[in-house]
Amino acid sequence: MADPLELPIVINNPAFWIAWFFVLVVFLYACYALYFSFTVRTKKEKHEYFPFVSVLVYAKDAGNTIRRRIENLLKQNYPKKKYEIIIYDNGSTDETEAICKEYADQGQIIYVKPEKPYDRKGPFLDDTIKNYAKGEILLMSDPDVVSEKNWIVEIVQPFADKEVGAAGGTVHCGNYYKGAVPMMRTVEDEWRFVAPMLRDSDTIFSVGANQAIRREAWEQTKYGTSVIEDVDIMTRIIDKGWKTVGVNATGVEEEVETLTEYWKQRTRWYQLHVSDYLGLKKKWKKFLEAVPHSIQLVSIILMIALIFALISYSRYLPFAILIDFVLLNFAMAVAFIRIKTGVPFIPYIPLFLTLDAILLLVTIFYVQVLDRFFHLTKEVWPSLKGKYYHAGSELKEWFFNFSEKLEDYTDKG
Repeated sequence: MADPLELPIVINNPAFWIAWFFVLVVFLYACYALYFSFTVRTKKEKHEYFPFVSVLVYAKDAGNTIRRRIENLLKQNYPKKKYEIIIYDNGSTDETEAICKEYADQGQIIYVKPEKPYDRKGPFLDDTIKNYAKGEILLMSDPDVVSEKNWIVEIVQPFADKEVGAAGGTVHCGNYYKGAVPMMRTVEDEWRFVAPMLRDSDTIFSVGANQAIRREAWEQTKYGTSVIEDVDIMTRIIDKGWKTVGVNATGVEEEVETLTEYWKQRTRWYQLHVSDYLGLKKKWKKFLEAVPHSIQLVSIILMIALIFALISYSRYLPFAILIDFVLLNFAMAVAFIRIKTGVPFIPYIPLFLTLDAILLLVTIFYVQVLDRFFHLTKEVWPSLKGKYYHAGSELKEWFFNFSEKLEDYTDKG
């Protein structure tokens, strides 16, 4: 008697071929992700370039983190007369204004707060740069970030090359110890905001928590009205013919800690479209640069393949799916080993590729389908944590060494 699981019966089932197609797609993706990971390397820059820099920090109900950020920036190992700190406050109702005015009254920072809040960050940032920033290089950061001492000197070095229009630094999660959600965010940060910055590429997509832009490049593009303004401007800078590069200029930030905070954050982030990455020029290069960022969606495809494999009653498909899943994990692990800072978080990669992938899918479906047609989201920049935007958790700088001996650049001319 013929075994109902024998090949002739299986291959007549469309689910069998759909599953194999998905398996092949994921296998090819995993091979590229592995290649991507092997191109990661730790970069070291010579410290020879010291332009005048404007550091711009966006604040919105950041009273529990803004003092820490200002103090951190004031202690940067960079010529004191060659950088300015600008806090642009978009209508905070907490103690942010009072704290910032303490420093502004002492001449340590420039504090900007409009009479009427802007409905989004981009136009406010553009106006602040136009009216207040004097820097040849514009550095963007957030109030929940803490930067290593050499952050400014590291991130400006690529601009010695006149063809570089923008640079991005590495961003790590500092509150990884607070539970499963920030731990998954840590894995994401190491994969998306650390590994890509440590590759030799001229089409890097940096993020607003750690981003530097040449003033001339900003003048040609501006941040504009996009909700995801940091990615949008990078695409347009590349389209103008500039190089955008990554550098090992390090910062740690506070990531979301609960599912509610995750939802509020990602319903804004996932308004991003593929066209925001591709722009007008170098589309294939941008696409290949952005492909690794979709690793969670690829993991979802693998889960769908498993469903079709079960429907097709195939004996061997689940093993092929398992091989693909192992390859995806291996590709990320290779990158984490090469960047070094990701090594402690390798055991959490499977959680990121399963549970977090499902969270991503649900959120994208809400934003791109339900919200697009029914306009359910009312607030562009929702507060993540009640009175404050972030919870204000302690940031663990597990790889920083603030006591190490560094060449002192603070008095350099």
